[in-house]
Amino acid sequence: ELSRQSNGMAWGVIISIIGSYYIFLANKLSFVHTIIVTIFMIIISYSLYTTSITSPHSISRQQQETYYNTNIIDRLINSNKKNKYKLCPTCLIEKSQVTTHCAQCNRCVLSLDHHCVFVDNCVGYGNRRIFLVFTISASLGCLYYFIVSLYVIYDYYCPYAEGVLGNMVAKEWCIVTIHPTIFLIKWLAFLCSIWIGGISINQLLLIASETTTYEVMKGLTHIRYSSCCTKSGIQNILYFFL
Repeated sequence: ELSRQSNGMAWGVIISIIGSYYIFLANKLSFVHTIIVTIFMIIISYSLYTTSITSPHSISRQQQETYYNTNIIDRLINSNKKNKYKLCPTCLIEKSQVTTHCAQCNRCVLSLDHHCVFVDNCVGYGNRRIFLVFTISASLGCLYYFIVSLYVIYDYYCPYAEGVLGNMVAKEWCIVTIHPTIFLIKWLAFLCSIWIGGISINQLLLIASETTTYEVMKGLTHIRYSSCCTKSGIQNILYFFL
């Protein structure tokens, strides 16, 4: 229930920012800006929707038993790889070292990174790439909205606002009194750009370090912050996207 509500909140933020642009800002800017915002809107919406509906590469008992053509429990008992494989007590499947059970989704996921409530899905092997496309495009799109909204506010809505605390504070107060919606959504977009941008940077560091959020939180490994500047780290990132 929380994931669905958070996913609806994410869509609400996107619609609010896009809607406010077309209502309050588009007619004050050149058509080039509208094209750029529309491209951002398409990429963000597509990547969020795709991340939500794409399987993170979950594994079921039926799939494994069909693949191995045997009962999984019997296979584990007779296996000589007991240290490498173990049984998931919930899904009753053979778990490798890179398979993790997600309690929220109640399923085992290959290379689980984390369960994201805002996409209402696990982020794993099957959808981590499109998830990163979403976070990068969302952070850049929100930042772009913040910048163009500042331009419109300062040059069109409140060009002559002055005050004892400085022109910037005066212009901000001016837009609060004239168009409080722009003021609120502008700062919402700024906060989203910082927050989602941090997620994007963290994901790139994880990918460069060849690890996941789950492994770091469990203390199984750690982020190598210098890895993004090394040849192997850059190769890991390029390999991830290609």
